Amino acid sequence: MEEKKETAAAPEAAPSGASTVEKEHNNTPTIVTIIFLVLIPLVGIVLMWAWAKWPKWVKILITTLYAFSIVLFIVFFSAVIATINPKAQLKKAEAATCVNECITTQQLDQDTCIQQCGAEGIIPAGAIDSTDSSTSVSD
Repeated sequence: MEEKKETAAAPEAAPSGASTVEKEHNNTPTIVTIIFLVLIPLVGIVLMWAWAKWPKWVKILITTLYAFSIVLFIVFFSAVIATINPKAQLKKAEAATCVNECITTQQLDQDTCIQQCGAEGIIPAGAIDSTDSSTSVSD
């Protein structure tokens, strides 16, 4: 009879070992979700809502924080681009180059050369008038 008790005790040990494996397996969605939230946030958010068994308020909080950070990044990036204004900077550089070429080539009629820069659209129309008056004053 003692042998039956021992064999009956042996099967009970197996389920407790299986529950340990099951507990480790239950951590997998959390670990994978956290890794994706850090490395690839969009995929991490989808995994968090579809797979991880977290409280709803945590999911909402994390999603809101990521959405807010994306909006903040877009606003900051737009402000930087608006401040830099690459088209205007390029236009100024072309105008300066054209005027410098007119001056360094020592053409007889620098005013005409500078006006040609304006005719090509490199120098704005208002700047040509001020350039003409400044060059005529220095002559």
